[in-house]
Amino acid sequence: MTHAATEDSRGSLAFSGIKLSDVDEVQRAFVRVERIITDLLLFTAIGRQVVPMRPLDLAMFKGLKHPYASPESLKNIDKIWDQLGECNQWAKGAEQDIP
Repeated sequence: MTHAATEDSRGSLAFSGIKLSDVDEVQRAFVRVERIITDLLLFTAIGRQVVPMRPLDLAMFKGLKHPYASPESLKNIDKIWDQLGECNQWAKGAEQDIP
């Protein structure tokens, strides 16, 4: 998430105590509510993921004089993409949350 802050205004903000894990939980709740509304109430089941598909093949940049990313960076990108992919499980079982 982003907002239109300036460098000066960012420096004046006090830490509110929010953790990234708190943000994850809120985002997970939004995803589950969206799935219930879209799929169960509006009957508009469409294929979508929380995390978009990974780029097809960053290795296609091999052999370039100035590659897009180093081979080591590509390994790190793949690892992070796998971790982010776990968010795609958030919507599973959302219909069980309906009383």
